[in-house]
Amino acid sequence: MYFAIDDYTEIDFVLASGYLTYIFAEHLITTGLNDYREHWLMCRKNLHDAVARLPLLLPASMDAVAALTLAAYDAMESAKATVAWSLISSAANLCQTLGYHRPSPRRRARDGSFASTDMQESLFWSVYSLDKGLSLQLDRPPNIRDVDISFSFDPNSQPRSIRLARIQGKAYEQLYSPQGLSRPVHERGHDAEVLATQLREMIRDVHVDMENANNRDPDENEDPLRVLYLQCHLVCHTSLLTLILRAIPSVGSSPSGASDVARLALEIHHQCMTSIRNCKSDPQIVNKYISWAILNMPFVSFSVLFLHAVRTADDADLAVLDRKAHNLPQGIHGVTMKPKDDNDV
Repeated sequence: MYFAIDDYTEIDFVLASGYLTYIFAEHLITTGLNDYREHWLMCRKNLHDAVARLPLLLPASMDAVAALTLAAYDAMESAKATVAWSLISSAANLCQTLGYHRPSPRRRARDGSFASTDMQESLFWSVYSLDKGLSLQLDRPPNIRDVDISFSFDPNSQPRSIRLARIQGKAYEQLYSPQGLSRPVHERGHDAEVLATQLREMIRDVHVDMENANNRDPDENEDPLRVLYLQCHLVCHTSLLTLILRAIPSVGSSPSGASDVARLALEIHHQCMTSIRNCKSDPQIVNKYISWAILNMPFVSFSVLFLHAVRTADDADLAVLDRKAHNLPQGIHGVTMKPKDDNDV
């Protein structure tokens, strides 16, 4: 492997450092060799330094979008959600400038070659996914609206991460944006039911994947943390389902089911923390879990179950909350459990 020592841009250096950071992290997971740990730390530091040197205005190019996206994902893993939002917002603006959200002929890359349309779409959906997640988490309108995407695609055949992002975007726009909160209760409730149905289908798919992963014979080429990552997905999905169900009005004494799903989310969180404590190969696993499963998703499960426990004087739920509080690693701050509407107060 080699890299130019002159005539390269900061964007080139961000891309090289970012990709190498993730490559060495993967090799560290599979081998456990300390050499890879040292390379990973060096490349990660280079990535942070290079991102800090990026100019405010970047040229509209695929490389610039990729560099900003890599930097945004790294910021998320460092629990810097607002930094990630600034970076992914810039990436989204460049995507729209380049027309990645619309059908278009192939474009030339900086070296004069034609960029792959598949590569453009893959990069666009990566930006889209993080944009929607941070929009919901930070209570900000997304940079990329679904109504502005005009190239053809089949929503049902898209990867799970993109389908999740679409649900996150609709949850913000239809349920928790200022306009969404002002809608009639029955309309919000109907839309929440539709989103909850879609999300439950995804949760069933994750359970199937987990069952298949647990029943599969060990393979040296397979990710040893696959089951743990699927558990993290379940935490994200059930947390989002809790948030969506809270928008459904209770009928008489029949609750919306949010407290039951919140309880399930906390139980899965407990299982994740147990698995994470037994994981010695990934140096960033705790930060990844806290950043992606908790900070990148409004982790309202705690507050929903707390309010339910107070209203019903349920000692069992209070015990679940106590265990969850003790499971969070020491020194973790900024977990968002704020109310999303007046019904939580």
